[in-house]
Amino acid sequence: MTENKRTLSGLKNFWAVITLAGVLNVIGPWLQAFYKLKLISDYFQPWVNATASALAALTFVAAFAYLRKFGRERLKRRLLISFVSLLLSVAICLFFRLTLGDVFALGRLGTKLVWVVWIIAYLSIFVNIAITLVVVGNLAD
Repeated sequence: MTENKRTLSGLKNFWAVITLAGVLNVIGPWLQAFYKLKLISDYFQPWVNATASALAALTFVAAFAYLRKFGRERLKRRLLISFVSLLLSVAICLFFRLTLGDVFALGRLGTKLVWVVWIIAYLSIFVNIAITLVVVGNLAD
């Protein structure tokens, strides 16, 4: 009986590896374009990336300490919330990156407000990636 369980466990791991390799093989040609995608203006680059990286590391540690006690159902809900927030933040950043100044131009105050929203959305990407990674790690047990 234990031999069958080991075989099934090994088979699941084999298919997980094959599936991951297949997905990476399919998306591989587009990864370079994804890595070159700029979600925020170069105007903010030096300091916003350092802030985002530090905030992501802090969030990862805090989320690990806080979320490790959660049950599976609460973790799944948290995963859904953080993943949707991540996608929404990316969409906001892409929208501002592709349209601000080209499609619409706001006055001085409007531009400053959009910049604040844009920076918060950019920082939110890093925070939600950290939370998502922690939750996925906890669910992998």
